[in-house]
Amino acid sequence: MYKGLIVGGFLLMVTASVSLGAAANEQEYLLGAVNGAGLANSPGGSSNANVTTVGQTQLSSDDWGQTTMFQAQIGALGQAAGAAGMGGVFMVTQEGQALGVQDQLHVGGPASLGLQTQLADVGLNQDITKLGGIGVALGLQTFVGMQVQLVATPYGFNINLQRVAVSIADATR
Repeated sequence: MYKGLIVGGFLLMVTASVSLGAAANEQEYLLGAVNGAGLANSPGGSSNANVTTVGQTQLSSDDWGQTTMFQAQIGALGQAAGAAGMGGVFMVTQEGQALGVQDQLHVGGPASLGLQTQLADVGLNQDITKLGGIGVALGLQTFVGMQVQLVATPYGFNINLQRVAVSIADATR
């Protein structure tokens, strides 16, 4: 009876430590753009620019409950525009967009550090028009971004970080 009790306890511990391990990651991103400038009946000007970028990284591992997780996202969206003038009608039209989204899941252990979620959302929109003559119209948009998640465990360590910076500027004279 004593031997049976020890073996039963051992099998229960092995089963518990095997179920400690699980991990998951998810990342998404959606950037956008569209840009503009303009000019109509005038001697000159106009311009344009665009920068769209993102970076993603994931690391996940689990060795019998020794969970390690990592995620990252970064961003940037740029856009400028321009115009200049003389005779009339200048314009700038820009859109923008960004998204984000991160998930992590760790199912295991009674003191688990599991489940993390982040989402960032940006918009930006811009429209400048000047109809009468002489000149100028401008623009400018930015989005910056960042998201980081870490988990370590056995039962310690956790970091979430989220940054977003948004700007938009207009001008016409």
